[in-house]
Amino acid sequence: MDAVARAGRVGLVKTIPDGLSPGSDVANMSLMGYDPAAYYSGRAPIEAASMGIKLKNTDVAFRCNLVTLKCGLMVDYSAGHIETADAHEIIAALQKELGSPTVTFYPGVSYRHITVMADFPAGKLDCTPPHDISGKEYAPTFPQARARILCELSWRRRDRFLLLVLSTSDARRRGNPRLPTSGSGGREKRLCCQA
Repeated sequence: MDAVARAGRVGLVKTIPDGLSPGSDVANMSLMGYDPAAYYSGRAPIEAASMGIKLKNTDVAFRCNLVTLKCGLMVDYSAGHIETADAHEIIAALQKELGSPTVTFYPGVSYRHITVMADFPAGKLDCTPPHDISGKEYAPTFPQARARILCELSWRRRDRFLLLVLSTSDARRRGNPRLPTSGSGGREKRLCCQA
């Protein structure tokens, strides 16, 4: 380290261009030599590429986080840092229940997954990362207007969807205090949210 310090230069670098949200995705793109102002279109396309998911020009990739919701609030943005094997069961169930020729769910790691929507309308779409609304109401953060399909996907067959997600591997979670389950009167639910 001493040699690096002696031979190196010290200074400040601005990794987040003006107008872009501060986050590791934007900063890492800058550090790798890409201009985020020209190339950044969200965290999901970067993660999709790292997972080997091929996107067509008309596809849009969304982060699909597994979260814990309770009484209208975002209780935990990571579903208690759900184990990857459990999360894969949930994503497989989501694909079976909600997947279609235009909507595909891809399993990732822990709570972080990808949803790809084919032929999604072009243009900018602002989604709220779940970690930005911890402890807050989640409904007001749903995308509006032309993104109505995201809301419909999130709530389509809502009761059946919630039961499906809870039934996949909840029995194994009951012994894990990090993962809230549906055991408290059915008020806590695990749900997929786009972000």
